[in-house]
Amino acid sequence: MWLPRNERKLLQAYYLKVAEQKGGTQITKELWYEVADLAMLLQIRNLKKAMRTLRCYGEWSTVEKVETGQNLNVEQLKKEIKQVGQAKANVKTANSALEERLLIGIRKHGSVPSVIGISLTANGWDTGREYNSWYYKTGGMWWAEYKGHWIWSVLAALVTFIIGWILGRH
Repeated sequence: MWLPRNERKLLQAYYLKVAEQKGGTQITKELWYEVADLAMLLQIRNLKKAMRTLRCYGEWSTVEKVETGQNLNVEQLKKEIKQVGQAKANVKTANSALEERLLIGIRKHGSVPSVIGISLTANGWDTGREYNSWYYKTGGMWWAEYKGHWIWSVLAALVTFIIGWILGRH
C-alpha cells in the first residue's frame, strides 16, 4: 500500500516504537505522545535514530530548558513557531488519514489537549513492518509509486534512441 510521505513516516515511527516495546508482542498497545514531538519526526531524515530518543508522554518533560543569557531573535522565534504550527497541522492530517484507512487508532488525552494516544491495528502493524523492510527502502517504494509514470516512457525513448544511434554508426 502506497502512502503519502507524512503518513508513511508517522506509521513507520509508530511501528518502530511498538516493535521496541517488549519485542512487539502487544501490537495494539496504546502509546501517548505530545503532538509537537510527533511534528518534529516529519522533518527528521533518519527515523530509526530519532525513535531512540523520542519518549512517550510522561516519560520525561518535553519542555526544553532555556539557558540564561541566550540571545533570542524575535524573527527567528516567530519563524520557528510558524513551522511547528504547520508541522502540527501536518501530523493531525496524516493521523486522521491513517485512522480513516484503519491503520491506527487515536484517542485524545482527557486533560491535556496536545497529547494523543496512538495504537496500531493489525493492518497498521503489517504496513509499518513493510515500510521498515530493506526492499522498500532500497527502491521498492520508488518502483511502486512510479511504475506507470511518464518517466519510463521518456527513459524507453532515450534508450531506444541511444541503441539506434549506436547500431546506425556501424
